[in-house]
Amino acid sequence: MVPDQPFVVILSGPALRRTMTRLASQVLEAAHDPGQLLLLGIPSRGVPLAKVLAEELGRLAGQVVEAGSLDPTFHRDDLRTVPTRLPQATVLPVPVDGREVVLVDDVLFTGRTARAALDALLTWG
Repeated sequence: MVPDQPFVVILSGPALRRTMTRLASQVLEAAHDPGQLLLLGIPSRGVPLAKVLAEELGRLAGQVVEAGSLDPTFHRDDLRTVPTRLPQATVLPVPVDGREVVLVDDVLFTGRTARAALDALLTWG
C-alpha cells in the first residue's frame, strides 16, 4: 500500500477487462440458452459487477443479457449478530421463472450471503 493512497490496485483496467471476458466466456459455456440468462448483483458492489458482466455476455452472445439486483438482507441468518444493514432495492428487469439466474457478488467468504440470496430468490419464483 502506498502511504498517500488508501487503496491497493489489484487489477489494472485492461486486466480487469480480460478477467470479465474470461468469466463471461465460462458463463456462456455453462448456459443452456444465453437469451434466458439473468444476472442479479448482490448489493452493493455485486450490482455494478453484474451490469458489466451482463454487457460482456451480451457482446459475446450477440444478444441482450438482462441484469438486475437482489437484496438478501432479510434472508440472512446472522441479522442479530452483525451491525444493522440497510436494505437495498431488489430490481428484477424480467420475471425469474424459466431463467438461468447467475448471482454476482464481489467476494465469497463464508457463503452466508450467497445462501441468503438463494433464499431471497426463491421468494421471487
